[in-house]
Amino acid sequence: MMFSGSAIKREIEKGGLVVKPDADIKEASIKIHLSGEFGSDRKSLEEKEKFELPAKGFVLARTKEYVELPNYLAGLYDSHLHLSSVGVFTHLGSMLIEPEFKGQFTLEIFNASDKLFTLEKDMRVGNLMIVELIR
Repeated sequence: MMFSGSAIKREIEKGGLVVKPDADIKEASIKIHLSGEFGSDRKSLEEKEKFELPAKGFVLARTKEYVELPNYLAGLYDSHLHLSSVGVFTHLGSMLIEPEFKGQFTLEIFNASDKLFTLEKDMRVGNLMIVELIR
C-alpha cells in the first residue's frame, strides 16, 4: 500500500519514518532536493553551490534529505518530471529503498540532452514514495 501525503505526515509524527530536514510533502510523496555535493564517485563528492553538467554528462550527487525507514516501510524514488522533460535524469541504482535504510541517497544524474544543464544546491530533483510492507 502506498502512503498518501497525510499518511506520510502521521508516520513522521509518530516517529516511525524520519526525514531531516523537515519533509516537504506532496499529495503522495516527499520532495527530494540536492545537497550540493557532486562528484565522479562516492569518495570524491565535493560541496558546490552549482554544478555544470555537460551534454551527455554524468555525475553523482547526494540528496539534502536524510531518511530513516523502519522495518515495515520501503521507499520508491522517481525523478522529477521537470528535469526529465529537458533530458536530465536522476535515479538511484535501484528505485527501491529497502526497509531499515538510514542516510542520504546518492543519485546518479545523466544529461541526455545536447545542452549544458546547471544543477544547483537545494534544487528539487525527485520524489520519494513510501510503501508499507504486507506481512
